[in-house]
Amino acid sequence: WLMICAMINTPPHPVTKDYLLRSAAFEGFVPLMRELGIDGMALIANAGIDPAILAQPDQTLSYAAFLNVLAAARDASGLQHIGLMIAERQSMSILGPLGFAIAQAPNIREAINELNQFIHLHNTGISARLVTDGGVAMWRLEVLLVNRPGVRQQEDLAVSIGVGILRSLLGNDWSPELVTLQRRAPMNTAPYRQAFRCPVEFEAEHNQAVFDYAVLNTRIAQSNSQ
Repeated sequence: WLMICAMINTPPHPVTKDYLLRSAAFEGFVPLMRELGIDGMALIANAGIDPAILAQPDQTLSYAAFLNVLAAARDASGLQHIGLMIAERQSMSILGPLGFAIAQAPNIREAINELNQFIHLHNTGISARLVTDGGVAMWRLEVLLVNRPGVRQQEDLAVSIGVGILRSLLGNDWSPELVTLQRRAPMNTAPYRQAFRCPVEFEAEHNQAVFDYAVLNTRIAQSNSQ
């Protein structure tokens, strides 16, 4: 009886939570690494990911392993903003059918809500939500794995992809009024201002793009909605 009680009261071993990500998230990664003189395939393999998975964009892989690749790319390149550089080489197509559905939304609000609701179909390790306050809209993205190498690069990547999606729907000249990031400011902040084309605040409470509320009602030109 005492042994049974001891077994019941013994706390379980902690289990590290992991999530899944479609391999389409690696779009443009290997060519970028090649430009930087780095073997991107080796970084992927060293993280325990079979490089053959890159040919199957709908195949899922460990999100923690993906973050390890981002951390390795940061270290190999010496570039804190490597996440921004990866985002530059990606488009809404990495989301697969979800990207198509977003493009068919009648307006920006519906497009954002569509992504927020179904982002788990692409990446189960990110949450996204739209917050409004008066005349301001804030599109927030949160990485659910914390205190891991590569998280900050993933946050940069996610917010940059979010801004890229809005630009693809609103026109490439569009930019948010402000971007805030939870990460500490890197030594060189110029790449962030260049990527987002707006003021960028670091060590913020949220990773988010901030823009005028009226943008949410903008109709999407390529929408086939009636």
